Amino acid sequence: MACLALLLAASLSASAPAPGPTALSAPARLDGESAWGQAPDGRRGFGDRPDLGQVARLFRDAEGEDAEFLEDLTGLTTDVRLLIASVRVGWTQRGYLSLLKGDEEELGLCFTHWKVLASGPFDEPWNEDRALVFARLAADARAWARRKLLAEAEGELAELRAGLAILHGHASGRVQLQAGFELETVTRRTDLAAARARAIRFDLSILAEPIFAPPAYGPVVEDLVALLKQGDSASKEVLAEMIEQRQILVARMTADLQTTRLAQAAKADLAARERGRRLAIRALREVRVLMPSTQEGSAPPPQIAAMKQSDRYRRVISSGLEGLAGDPFHPDLNFFVGEGYQYIEGELYADAYYDRFLVLRGYRYYDYSTFRDRNLSADVERALFFVADWAVNGDPRVRDKDGDGQVDR
Repeated sequence: MACLALLLAASLSASAPAPGPTALSAPARLDGESAWGQAPDGRRGFGDRPDLGQVARLFRDAEGEDAEFLEDLTGLTTDVRLLIASVRVGWTQRGYLSLLKGDEEELGLCFTHWKVLASGPFDEPWNEDRALVFARLAADARAWARRKLLAEAEGELAELRAGLAILHGHASGRVQLQAGFELETVTRRTDLAAARARAIRFDLSILAEPIFAPPAYGPVVEDLVALLKQGDSASKEVLAEMIEQRQILVARMTADLQTTRLAQAAKADLAARERGRRLAIRALREVRVLMPSTQEGSAPPPQIAAMKQSDRYRRVISSGLEGLAGDPFHPDLNFFVGEGYQYIEGELYADAYYDRFLVLRGYRYYDYSTFRDRNLSADVERALFFVADWAVNGDPRVRDKDGDGQVDR
């Protein structure tokens, strides 16, 4: 058993995929792309200084290469989720999810239970089948390499969807983005998410394996099963050494993945995005205390309770806008800024933020099908009331008397 760690190293090295092509080499730009910038991975993007009118025209009347560009962006979600689905099938068949007590919808998080198993693997008896699954997972380099990709995938896809929703809402709804810093923040974040999603798609592809072809684990699995059954102090030491060797080898294996290299190249952009999110979270805490309609705002500290209602709403607007400057994709902040403007200025300013809230939640006020069969929260109903002018036009769900999606005039 003294050479068990070496066997594991050989097993991991044998199962590692060949490195992919250079992640950040920019392809030759196609004709007609000169007006657009690049995303952090060198692919076509919106760029750092997009033109507001050009962005609106892109989403309204895309043709040719412009249409292909948008199709690639919108198709990233489907592509990545198909790859994740294939991982889910493989891990389910091999028993990994059952062993890790993982939620199949949260593959990237199910490895949190591994720490419990690995820290005390001999705390409970192992039957043959469960020990075999543990040993195979310990030796499955591809599973460990994909763990981080799976944990990051949904966040990047959500970020991409948010960016596209805001841009589409500007072109077809009432989002009303402002040229300059606001538009540039949205497009920069969208380009970053798209680049990250493309890298995740590529890395999941090269790390993929045939669903019905189990990895070639080698003799290390049989030896590890024997260790688990033996369960003495010597076995614990060897197992700990094996896990450490696995971590080192998987780190080497993932060093050349596109996601790893892009994270280094876009380090400043990723840090700026995280700072913006933290700023929005802090702003939201303040806004919720200021808003009279929230639980926190209904019993605020004395200094806020003493403020005039109009002053509280003005503070909601200023604090909310400060947070949105950091994270324009925060739906709740957009809603509260809309509420502030509705109280102080009326719908002229409020509608833009109500509509941003709606598109970020997946609703389009002019498209009944986006909310026909959904249970609407009070905030969504309120935003739709103003943006869709339900005071005049009425709630389309009431006018859909037959429930067939046809709204009576």
